[in-house]
Amino acid sequence: MDLEGSVFRLSPAANRFTVLGCKTLAYIGDADDDASYTAVCGATCKGGDPSLLTNGSCEGMGCCRTAIPKGLENYRVWFDRNFSAPTPAAGCSYAALVEESNFTFSSTYLSSSAFVDAYGGQAPLVLDWAIGTLAGETCESAGAKPESYACVNDHSVCVDSPIGRGYICKCNKGYQGNAYLRDGCKVISLY
Repeated sequence: MDLEGSVFRLSPAANRFTVLGCKTLAYIGDADDDASYTAVCGATCKGGDPSLLTNGSCEGMGCCRTAIPKGLENYRVWFDRNFSAPTPAAGCSYAALVEESNFTFSSTYLSSSAFVDAYGGQAPLVLDWAIGTLAGETCESAGAKPESYACVNDHSVCVDSPIGRGYICKCNKGYQGNAYLRDGCKVISLY
């Protein structure tokens, strides 16, 4: 996936680099060069036996998850050929960026096509976005251009984007709704 040149970024808060396997070491990076990796994760099985794994657990035994850096615009995945050695007994190996809250490890992922089947070949992930990403705007620079400034509600506040470049608008405390519309932030009823 390559989001370079778009307003979207891969969400570091919602996604995790996830590796599945019994003898699998994988890298995630933002370029075609495997030396450019930004995170690494490894999974193994006791005695190479996937039947000893715990469903729902993703802490290195059959499944590993790790964080990705902020601002990632694209990703590539590589397996370490010196470590990863799939065998019929060890089952399948996978590595993907996956939405953390939408993934629960199952030992069947290593002995069948269940992982691919569960997600139709495309594991779910979350994208973050911000206004002014391409121009590298901040709240300060965007606010200086009232004709294009997106935080138009009187009860909204501008926040520099947590994904790196750009900004987002939020309703002030005590209000909820759409901060990008003139009448979008409404007072929260206490009754």
